[in-house]
Amino acid sequence: MKINVQRLCDEFSSLAAISSPSFHEGEIATYLQQRFCALGAQVEIDNAGHEINGESGNLIARFVGTDPTREPLLLSAHMDTVSPAKGVEPVLCDGVFRSAGATILGADDKSGIAQIIEALEVLQENNLPYPPLEVVITVCEEVGLLGAKQLDYSQLKAKRGLVLDTSGVGLVARKAPCANKVRFVVEGIEAHAGLDPEHGLSAIQVASLAISQMKLGRVDGETTANIGLITGGQATNIIPRNVQIMGEARSFDVDSMASKRLTWLPVCSKFILSMNTLSLMILLVCVVF
Repeated sequence: MKINVQRLCDEFSSLAAISSPSFHEGEIATYLQQRFCALGAQVEIDNAGHEINGESGNLIARFVGTDPTREPLLLSAHMDTVSPAKGVEPVLCDGVFRSAGATILGADDKSGIAQIIEALEVLQENNLPYPPLEVVITVCEEVGLLGAKQLDYSQLKAKRGLVLDTSGVGLVARKAPCANKVRFVVEGIEAHAGLDPEHGLSAIQVASLAISQMKLGRVDGETTANIGLITGGQATNIIPRNVQIMGEARSFDVDSMASKRLTWLPVCSKFILSMNTLSLMILLVCVVF
């Protein structure tokens, strides 16, 4: 059994040429709905688009298979891309697709969609046996798995599946870490740094002391933590009144990740209290996404 390389390339070119940045997947959703219907699927678009204010919801295509009694299998990819995505012109040169202009190519994840479509073509034209298939193409993956989070999984019968969304060949990722993002806002006292520094309290200084005591990087075999963004202050001659710190923790162990998040709170609180003199007030806010 061989795939039709030319057909696969043509399919990817057609997909890549359709602009579909996150929240703007309407055109490609219509194309995919027609494409899967032509292959004999029952296709529906769920209401995820309404929930996330996007043009389209997730696409769910169901194939009966040659033996409906066999265990169903899920195949999945996502239809959105990052930007810039308007006017994509895919070019095939020496066996490799590239974008001809200043846009992305969109191989993430239109290559995965093209693979799914080609697999279905091969199965059907060669009369090969296959189980019931549930093909789920989600929206807004690039901005936080928004489509997948809105998907009603009770509507799926498959207990196993393959998500075609990774680089390389011959690789299978069997698990992925969960993640929490955190945002700390530290507020101090603003004052002129040259004329009246005694009456100021630097939010940046407090934040720096707290960060220096956080365990970052690879925390253990399952968990990583990082502070990636720091914003605050107005000018070099003004003691900064507030600073915002944003970071994340990732782990294959949910309990370890939750524990890591909780350890950040007392660390920040310690330095807030140690700097809180002469009735000066510093506030801490933690938001978990």
